[in-house]
Amino acid sequence: MKNTWKIKMPFMLALLGSFFAMASYAADNENRVRDEAVTYYIVQEGDTLWDISNLFLASPGYWPEIWSINSRIPILNPHLIFPGQRIRLYGRGPTPQTIGGEASPPAEPPRIAARRYFHYPSIHRIGFIQNDPARSLGVIFKVRGNKEMISMTDVVYIQASGETDLAVGDRYTIYRASTPIFDPAGKTVIGVQHLLTGTVEVLRKSPDYILGRIIQSFRDIRIGDRLMPIEERSPDIPLTDSITGLSARIIAAEERTAIMGEHDIAFIDKGALDGVRPGQKYGIFEPTHVRLPETSEGKSTNDFVVRSEVGKVIVLLTRPTAATCLITHSLQSLNAGLAVAFPED
Repeated sequence: MKNTWKIKMPFMLALLGSFFAMASYAADNENRVRDEAVTYYIVQEGDTLWDISNLFLASPGYWPEIWSINSRIPILNPHLIFPGQRIRLYGRGPTPQTIGGEASPPAEPPRIAARRYFHYPSIHRIGFIQNDPARSLGVIFKVRGNKEMISMTDVVYIQASGETDLAVGDRYTIYRASTPIFDPAGKTVIGVQHLLTGTVEVLRKSPDYILGRIIQSFRDIRIGDRLMPIEERSPDIPLTDSITGLSARIIAAEERTAIMGEHDIAFIDKGALDGVRPGQKYGIFEPTHVRLPETSEGKSTNDFVVRSEVGKVIVLLTRPTAATCLITHSLQSLNAGLAVAFPED
Protein backbone atom coordinates (compact mmCIF):
# COMPACT_ATOMS: atom_id res chain seq x y z
CA MET A 1 0.00 0.00 0.00
CA LYS A 2 2.85 2.41 0.81
CA ASN A 3 4.43 1.96 -2.64
CA THR A 4 1.06 2.50 -4.31
CA TRP A 5 0.61 5.79 -2.42
CA LYS A 6 4.10 6.97 -3.44
CA ILE A 7 3.26 6.31 -7.08
CA LYS A 8 -0.10 8.09 -6.92
CA MET A 9 1.09 11.23 -5.11
CA PRO A 10 2.97 12.80 -8.09
CA PHE A 11 0.06 12.01 -10.37
CA MET A 12 -2.43 13.62 -7.98
CA LEU A 13 -0.25 16.72 -7.61
CA ALA A 14 0.04 17.03 -11.41
CA LEU A 15 -3.69 16.58 -11.77
CA LEU A 16 -4.41 19.28 -9.17
CA GLY A 17 -1.91 21.58 -10.86
CA SER A 18 -3.67 21.11 -14.19
CA PHE A 19 -7.04 21.79 -12.58
CA PHE A 20 -5.92 25.08 -11.04
CA ALA A 21 -4.23 26.12 -14.28
CA MET A 22 -7.45 25.46 -16.19
CA ALA A 23 -9.46 27.38 -13.60
CA SER A 24 -7.10 30.34 -13.90
CA TYR A 25 -7.39 30.29 -17.70
CA ALA A 26 -11.20 30.14 -17.46
CA ALA A 27 -11.24 33.09 -15.06
CA ASP A 28 -9.16 35.17 -17.47
CA ASN A 29 -11.37 34.24 -20.42
CA GLU A 30 -14.79 33.93 -18.79
CA ASN A 31 -16.48 36.13 -21.37
CA ARG A 32 -14.86 34.47 -24.42
CA VAL A 33 -15.78 30.86 -25.17
CA ARG A 34 -14.26 28.48 -27.73
CA ASP A 35 -16.49 25.76 -29.14
CA GLU A 36 -15.25 23.49 -31.96
CA ALA A 37 -12.96 26.11 -33.55
CA VAL A 38 -15.60 28.84 -33.21
CA THR A 39 -15.03 31.69 -30.75
CA TYR A 40 -18.01 33.18 -28.97
CA TYR A 41 -18.43 36.12 -26.63
CA ILE A 42 -20.85 36.21 -23.70
CA VAL A 43 -22.62 39.57 -23.70
CA GLN A 44 -22.11 41.63 -20.55
CA GLU A 45 -24.24 44.46 -19.17
CA GLY A 46 -23.72 47.64 -21.17
CA ASP A 47 -22.35 45.89 -24.31
CA THR A 48 -23.40 46.84 -27.85
CA LEU A 49 -22.45 45.24 -31.18
CA TRP A 50 -20.56 48.47 -31.92
CA ASP A 51 -18.44 48.03 -28.75
CA ILE A 52 -17.87 44.30 -29.33
CA SER A 53 -16.77 44.91 -32.94
CA ASN A 54 -14.35 47.58 -31.77
CA LEU A 55 -12.91 45.34 -29.03
CA PHE A 56 -12.38 42.17 -31.05
CA LEU A 57 -12.15 43.32 -34.68
CA ALA A 58 -10.22 46.57 -34.07
CA SER A 59 -12.99 48.67 -35.63
CA PRO A 60 -16.60 49.39 -34.66
CA GLY A 61 -17.55 49.42 -38.36
CA TYR A 62 -17.73 45.61 -38.55
CA TRP A 63 -20.80 45.32 -36.30
CA PRO A 64 -23.12 44.50 -39.28
CA GLU A 65 -20.94 41.46 -40.07
CA ILE A 66 -21.19 40.27 -36.45
CA TRP A 67 -24.96 40.70 -36.65
CA SER A 68 -25.02 38.76 -39.96
CA ILE A 69 -23.07 35.72 -38.74
CA ASN A 70 -25.33 35.47 -35.68
CA SER A 71 -28.54 34.97 -37.64
CA ARG A 72 -29.30 31.73 -35.77
CA ILE A 73 -29.61 33.34 -32.31
CA PRO A 74 -31.44 35.43 -33.64
CA ILE A 75 -30.64 39.05 -32.80
CA LEU A 76 -33.95 40.65 -33.74
CA ASN A 77 -32.73 44.20 -33.12
CA PRO A 78 -29.01 44.87 -33.68
CA HIS A 79 -29.22 47.86 -31.35
CA LEU A 80 -30.62 45.76 -28.47
CA ILE A 81 -28.59 42.82 -27.11
CA PHE A 82 -28.94 41.32 -23.66
CA PRO A 83 -26.52 40.11 -20.95
CA GLY A 84 -25.96 36.35 -21.20
CA GLN A 85 -26.40 36.09 -24.98
CA ARG A 86 -23.67 34.04 -26.72
CA ILE A 87 -22.45 35.87 -29.82
CA ARG A 88 -20.19 34.29 -32.45
CA LEU A 89 -17.09 36.36 -33.19
CA TYR A 90 -15.15 34.31 -35.74
CA GLY A 91 -14.30 30.74 -36.81
CA ARG A 92 -15.30 28.27 -39.53
CA GLY A 93 -14.40 30.41 -42.52
CA PRO A 94 -13.31 33.98 -43.25
CA THR A 95 -14.32 36.70 -40.84
CA PRO A 96 -14.37 40.47 -41.09
CA GLN A 97 -11.03 40.59 -39.28
CA THR A 98 -9.23 38.82 -42.15
CA ILE A 99 -10.47 41.15 -44.88
CA GLY A 100 -7.63 43.07 -46.50
CA GLY A 101 -4.76 41.52 -44.58
CA GLU A 102 -3.50 39.07 -42.01
CA ALA A 103 -5.72 38.47 -39.03
CA SER A 104 -4.54 39.74 -35.68
CA PRO A 105 -5.51 38.05 -32.41
CA PRO A 106 -8.53 39.60 -30.71
CA ALA A 107 -7.77 41.87 -27.81
CA GLU A 108 -8.94 41.12 -24.30
CA PRO A 109 -12.06 43.19 -23.64
CA PRO A 110 -11.49 46.11 -21.29
CA ARG A 111 -14.13 47.08 -18.77
CA ILE A 112 -17.05 48.86 -20.42
CA ALA A 113 -18.88 51.49 -18.45
CA ALA A 114 -22.16 49.97 -17.24
CA ARG A 115 -25.24 51.44 -18.85
CA ARG A 116 -28.07 52.50 -16.55
CA TYR A 117 -31.42 50.79 -16.97
CA PHE A 118 -34.94 51.15 -15.69
CA HIS A 119 -36.40 47.72 -14.92
CA TYR A 120 -40.12 47.32 -15.64
CA PRO A 121 -41.24 43.65 -15.50
CA SER A 122 -44.75 44.39 -16.85
CA ILE A 123 -43.49 45.89 -20.13
CA HIS A 124 -45.31 43.18 -22.13
CA ARG A 125 -48.69 44.26 -20.70
CA ILE A 126 -48.74 47.93 -21.70
CA GLY A 127 -50.57 49.22 -24.76
CA PHE A 128 -49.99 52.15 -27.06
CA ILE A 129 -51.59 54.80 -29.24
CA GLN A 130 -50.79 54.90 -32.94
CA ASN A 131 -52.24 56.67 -35.97
CA ASP A 132 -54.11 53.72 -37.47
CA PRO A 133 -55.51 50.49 -36.00
CA ALA A 134 -53.07 47.56 -35.99
CA ARG A 135 -53.51 44.90 -38.66
CA SER A 136 -55.75 42.26 -37.11
CA LEU A 137 -54.82 38.59 -37.59
CA GLY A 138 -58.13 37.32 -36.22
CA VAL A 139 -61.00 38.00 -33.82
CA ILE A 140 -62.36 36.02 -30.83
CA PHE A 141 -66.05 35.29 -31.50
CA LYS A 142 -66.89 32.66 -28.88
CA VAL A 143 -65.64 31.03 -25.66
CA ARG A 144 -66.17 27.38 -24.85
CA GLY A 145 -68.92 27.03 -22.25
CA ASN A 146 -70.41 30.40 -23.20
CA LYS A 147 -68.83 32.01 -20.14
CA GLU A 148 -69.48 35.66 -19.41
CA MET A 149 -65.85 36.33 -18.46
CA ILE A 150 -62.88 34.97 -20.41
CA SER A 151 -59.84 34.10 -18.29
CA MET A 152 -56.67 31.99 -18.29
CA THR A 153 -56.91 28.41 -19.63
CA ASP A 154 -60.25 29.14 -21.33
CA VAL A 155 -60.65 27.81 -24.88
CA VAL A 156 -61.80 30.41 -27.39
CA TYR A 157 -62.96 30.31 -30.99
CA ILE A 158 -61.11 32.59 -33.41
CA GLN A 159 -62.10 33.77 -36.86
CA ALA A 160 -58.87 34.30 -38.82
CA SER A 161 -58.56 37.37 -41.02
CA GLY A 162 -56.92 35.31 -43.78
CA GLU A 163 -54.01 37.72 -44.20
CA THR A 164 -51.59 35.59 -42.15
CA ASP A 165 -51.59 31.86 -41.47
CA LEU A 166 -52.07 31.23 -37.74
CA ALA A 167 -49.92 28.17 -37.05
CA VAL A 168 -50.71 25.59 -34.38
CA GLY A 169 -48.52 26.20 -31.33
CA ASP A 170 -47.88 29.87 -32.11
CA ARG A 171 -48.85 32.55 -29.61
CA TYR A 172 -50.39 35.95 -30.26
CA THR A 173 -51.21 39.10 -28.32
CA ILE A 174 -54.89 39.79 -27.71
CA TYR A 175 -55.87 43.45 -27.93
CA ARG A 176 -58.82 45.79 -28.09
CA ALA A 177 -58.77 48.94 -30.24
CA SER A 178 -60.60 52.09 -29.17
CA THR A 179 -62.31 54.82 -31.10
CA PRO A 180 -59.95 57.64 -32.20
CA ILE A 181 -58.41 59.64 -29.34
CA PHE A 182 -58.17 63.42 -29.54
CA ASP A 183 -55.69 65.81 -27.98
CA PRO A 184 -56.64 67.43 -24.62
CA ALA A 185 -58.21 70.37 -26.51
CA GLY A 186 -60.44 67.93 -28.43
CA LYS A 187 -59.44 69.27 -31.85
CA THR A 188 -56.74 66.97 -33.25
CA VAL A 189 -56.86 63.17 -33.57
CA ILE A 190 -53.79 61.63 -31.90
CA GLY A 191 -54.52 58.04 -32.87
CA VAL A 192 -56.18 54.80 -31.79
CA GLN A 193 -55.52 53.26 -28.38
CA HIS A 194 -54.55 49.58 -28.37
CA LEU A 195 -55.32 47.95 -25.02
CA LEU A 196 -53.47 44.63 -24.59
CA THR A 197 -55.71 42.12 -22.82
CA GLY A 198 -53.79 38.83 -22.91
CA THR A 199 -52.02 36.10 -24.87
CA VAL A 200 -53.54 33.15 -26.77
CA GLU A 201 -51.96 29.95 -28.13
CA VAL A 202 -53.36 28.25 -31.23
CA LEU A 203 -54.51 24.70 -30.43
CA ARG A 204 -56.24 23.45 -33.54
CA LYS A 205 -57.35 24.67 -36.96
CA SER A 206 -60.45 23.80 -38.92
CA PRO A 207 -61.86 25.17 -42.18
CA ASP A 208 -64.35 27.41 -40.35
CA TYR A 209 -62.56 28.51 -37.19
CA ILE A 210 -59.44 28.23 -35.03
CA LEU A 211 -59.34 26.97 -31.44
CA GLY A 212 -57.03 28.77 -29.02
CA ARG A 213 -56.24 28.63 -25.32
CA ILE A 214 -55.78 31.74 -23.19
CA ILE A 215 -52.22 31.66 -21.83
CA GLN A 216 -52.11 35.07 -20.13
CA SER A 217 -54.80 37.48 -19.03
CA PHE A 218 -53.64 41.08 -18.42
CA ARG A 219 -57.16 42.45 -17.91
CA ASP A 220 -60.69 41.41 -18.92
CA ILE A 221 -60.78 39.63 -22.30
CA ARG A 222 -63.94 40.07 -24.32
CA ILE A 223 -65.71 38.63 -27.33
CA GLY A 224 -64.58 40.80 -30.22
CA ASP A 225 -61.00 41.23 -29.00
CA ARG A 226 -58.45 40.81 -31.78
CA LEU A 227 -55.06 39.16 -32.37
CA MET A 228 -51.73 40.70 -33.36
CA PRO A 229 -48.16 39.36 -33.40
CA ILE A 230 -46.32 39.39 -30.07
CA GLU A 231 -43.90 42.32 -29.90
CA GLU A 232 -40.59 41.40 -28.27
CA ARG A 233 -39.83 43.86 -25.46
CA SER A 234 -37.05 43.90 -22.89
CA PRO A 235 -38.00 44.74 -19.28
CA ASP A 236 -34.63 46.52 -18.97
CA ILE A 237 -35.02 49.93 -20.59
CA PRO A 238 -31.76 51.86 -21.15
CA LEU A 239 -31.97 55.37 -19.68
CA THR A 240 -31.31 58.09 -22.25
CA ASP A 241 -31.13 61.87 -22.38
CA SER A 242 -34.42 63.73 -22.31
CA ILE A 243 -35.38 66.47 -24.78
CA THR A 244 -34.80 69.92 -23.30
CA GLY A 245 -37.46 71.67 -25.36
CA LEU A 246 -40.21 69.04 -25.17
CA SER A 247 -43.70 70.41 -24.58
CA ALA A 248 -46.23 67.59 -24.29
CA ARG A 249 -49.47 66.89 -22.47
CA ILE A 250 -51.07 63.86 -20.87
CA ILE A 251 -53.77 62.51 -23.18
CA ALA A 252 -55.36 59.85 -20.97
CA ALA A 253 -54.76 57.02 -18.54
CA GLU A 254 -54.38 53.58 -20.13
CA GLU A 255 -57.33 52.30 -18.11
CA ARG A 256 -59.33 55.45 -18.98
CA THR A 257 -59.67 56.55 -15.36
CA ALA A 258 -60.27 60.26 -14.76
CA ILE A 259 -57.68 60.42 -11.97
CA MET A 260 -54.11 59.09 -12.16
CA GLY A 261 -51.34 58.55 -9.64
CA GLU A 262 -48.06 56.73 -9.02
CA HIS A 263 -47.57 53.46 -10.93
CA ASP A 264 -50.35 54.26 -13.40
CA ILE A 265 -49.74 54.12 -17.15
CA ALA A 266 -50.49 57.29 -19.10
CA PHE A 267 -50.21 58.41 -22.73
CA ILE A 268 -48.67 61.70 -23.87
CA ASP A 269 -49.26 63.48 -27.18
CA LYS A 270 -45.65 63.40 -28.38
CA GLY A 271 -43.88 60.39 -29.86
CA ALA A 272 -40.97 59.13 -31.93
CA LEU A 273 -41.45 61.78 -34.60
CA ASP A 274 -40.87 64.40 -31.88
CA GLY A 275 -37.69 62.71 -30.63
CA VAL A 276 -39.32 60.96 -27.66
CA ARG A 277 -37.52 57.70 -26.81
CA PRO A 278 -37.96 54.94 -24.20
CA GLY A 279 -35.85 55.65 -21.12
CA GLN A 280 -36.36 59.42 -21.12
CA LYS A 281 -37.60 61.07 -17.92
CA TYR A 282 -39.83 64.13 -17.69
CA GLY A 283 -41.71 66.17 -15.13
CA ILE A 284 -45.48 66.66 -14.91
CA PHE A 285 -46.41 70.30 -14.39
CA GLU A 286 -49.54 72.12 -13.30
CA PRO A 287 -50.10 75.84 -13.95
CA THR A 288 -50.56 77.92 -10.81
CA HIS A 289 -52.04 81.42 -10.98
CA VAL A 290 -50.29 83.91 -8.72
CA ARG A 291 -51.64 87.37 -7.81
CA LEU A 292 -49.14 90.01 -6.73
CA PRO A 293 -50.08 92.18 -3.75
CA GLU A 294 -51.36 95.70 -4.38
CA THR A 295 -48.86 98.50 -4.54
CA SER A 296 -48.56 101.18 -1.85
CA GLU A 297 -50.67 103.44 -4.05
CA GLY A 298 -53.45 100.86 -3.95
CA LYS A 299 -53.05 99.87 -7.59
CA SER A 300 -53.73 96.27 -8.49
CA THR A 301 -51.31 94.24 -10.57
CA ASN A 302 -51.93 91.54 -13.13
CA ASP A 303 -51.93 87.85 -12.29
CA PHE A 304 -49.23 85.64 -13.72
CA VAL A 305 -48.84 81.90 -14.09
CA VAL A 306 -46.01 79.75 -12.71
CA ARG A 307 -45.35 76.09 -13.40
CA SER A 308 -45.39 73.73 -10.42
CA GLU A 309 -44.03 70.20 -10.74
CA VAL A 310 -46.58 67.72 -9.44
CA GLY A 311 -45.16 64.42 -10.70
CA LYS A 312 -42.63 62.53 -12.82
CA VAL A 313 -42.85 60.05 -15.70
CA ILE A 314 -40.52 57.73 -17.59
CA VAL A 315 -41.16 56.80 -21.21
CA LEU A 316 -41.66 53.04 -21.69
CA LEU A 317 -42.82 52.74 -25.30
CA THR A 318 -43.18 55.06 -28.29
CA ARG A 319 -45.15 55.25 -31.49
CA PRO A 320 -44.83 58.00 -34.13
CA THR A 321 -47.25 60.51 -32.56
CA ALA A 322 -47.65 59.32 -28.96
CA ALA A 323 -45.77 57.64 -26.12
CA THR A 324 -46.69 55.30 -23.27
CA CYS A 325 -45.33 56.45 -19.90
CA LEU A 326 -45.19 55.20 -16.33
CA ILE A 327 -45.98 57.73 -13.62
CA THR A 328 -43.13 57.18 -11.17
CA HIS A 329 -43.98 59.95 -8.70
CA SER A 330 -46.97 62.17 -7.92
CA LEU A 331 -47.56 64.86 -5.31
CA GLN A 332 -51.30 64.97 -5.96
CA SER A 333 -54.01 63.45 -8.11
CA LEU A 334 -53.19 63.84 -11.80
CA ASN A 335 -55.48 64.26 -14.78
CA ALA A 336 -55.42 64.54 -18.56
CA GLY A 337 -54.24 67.85 -19.92
CA LEU A 338 -51.33 68.38 -17.52
CA ALA A 339 -48.07 69.43 -19.14
CA VAL A 340 -45.16 67.02 -19.53
CA ALA A 341 -41.78 68.66 -20.05
CA PHE A 342 -38.09 68.77 -19.18
CA PRO A 343 -36.46 69.06 -16.68
CA GLU A 344 -37.75 66.19 -14.59
CA ASP A 345 -35.79 67.21 -11.49
